[in-house]
Amino acid sequence: MKRTSLFISCLLCCTSLTVLRAQEPGRPSNEDRQMRFEEMRTRQLAFFTAEMDMTGEEAGAFWSIYSDIQQRRMKLNFQKRRALYPREHGPSGERRQPQGQGDRPAPQAGRPGGPGGPGSDGRFTPPPLPEDYDFDAAVATLTDIRQQEAALDEECYQRLSEVLSPEKLFKFYRAEELWTRSLLNNFDRK
Repeated sequence: MKRTSLFISCLLCCTSLTVLRAQEPGRPSNEDRQMRFEEMRTRQLAFFTAEMDMTGEEAGAFWSIYSDIQQRRMKLNFQKRRALYPREHGPSGERRQPQGQGDRPAPQAGRPGGPGGPGSDGRFTPPPLPEDYDFDAAVATLTDIRQQEAALDEECYQRLSEVLSPEKLFKFYRAEELWTRSLLNNFDRK
């Protein structure tokens, strides 16, 4: 009970800090995105810990493993995005800055008013691919990434099964699903 109260208090603190911070006009800075990411991680920690009913020792071991796996998943997702949306990234993988005229930046892919923005029906339209795009290499890369993701899921299961009971491991998989659904539901409301 103390553990749940502590996490709820952390969650409320993060939420109130967000409300106090004024919304900056325009595109959020990297600092703002990082802050929102950290807030989301704090909420995720509280959510998973409550859903899985972990002890403090279990939570410490779990979050160490889970954080490592998530970092590696993020790297794979970045590689996937580079293969799927090559115009958004430079040759070494860095995110390209929009090329605008004057002081006003050009619309970016995936944003309203730019290539890859929502169409008239509101659906996302990806930016056009380069004329010389190597589809064979992209498909090979995407297939390899899926295999790496499957291997990472297997490693996650193996490592977590060493520190969690089968019941709590099941609760973890359920908590992951519920967390994803809650994020999608919140996104739909905005």
